[in-house]
Amino acid sequence: MLSGCYLDTPPATPDTVSQILVDLLRDPNPEMRRTAAEGLGKIGASFQADGVVRALADPDPRVREAGVIALGRLSVQTDGVQRLLEALRDPAVPVRRAAARSLGELDEVPSAVEGDLARLLKDPDTAKRRAAIQALIQIAVPGAFPHVAVAVRDPDAEVRQGAVAALGEWWGERAIPLLRDRLAHDAVAGVRAEAAYRLGKVGDHQLVKELTRAAEADQDAVVRLWARWASGQLNRTPGSG
Repeated sequence: MLSGCYLDTPPATPDTVSQILVDLLRDPNPEMRRTAAEGLGKIGASFQADGVVRALADPDPRVREAGVIALGRLSVQTDGVQRLLEALRDPAVPVRRAAARSLGELDEVPSAVEGDLARLLKDPDTAKRRAAIQALIQIAVPGAFPHVAVAVRDPDAEVRQGAVAALGEWWGERAIPLLRDRLAHDAVAGVRAEAAYRLGKVGDHQLVKELTRAAEADQDAVVRLWARWASGQLNRTPGSG
């Protein structure tokens, strides 16, 4: 009985499965296309990157988002990186955010990325500047410091806060004067709070007095909270735990 019910069929190879998923990217059902794009990213078949790119042009933003995430998980070459940079200009916010995250997941980012992101940071479209700064939080682009330093004075508070985060994440002590300026002078509490938090990560004991002053005098409770936390971080003695 057992032998009659048992069918010795070898499992499908990754090549076969990924080709099926690529074919499903043409399915009329957008949910099927989204699932297919997600599946390609999970399989990690880098030779199917061209198939994933098809999802980036899909009319449904959910499919484009899944395609962007999948492309970030694959070992994409320069062309794939360029596709992710183009996705930072997508009209859908989830797609732009996914593109920023995917750029951060790449093992190696071409130096040309700096120029693309610098141009986006100067774009009149606020959404594109936000996407660019989110990408710069995710990836280390050493030459981008001057562009991010300018972005801390962007008219949009979300861009300024992102610039503060990127400066603290990648440029450490070099960024301290810019972080201090935003803590003292930015009109938006979220930016000041971000500056206080980043100073607590990259600053030194000399900043304790300044942070303590912000912890006592800032008009916003969240800013006071983070300034107090940062002051405590910098005031800790070695070995205190």
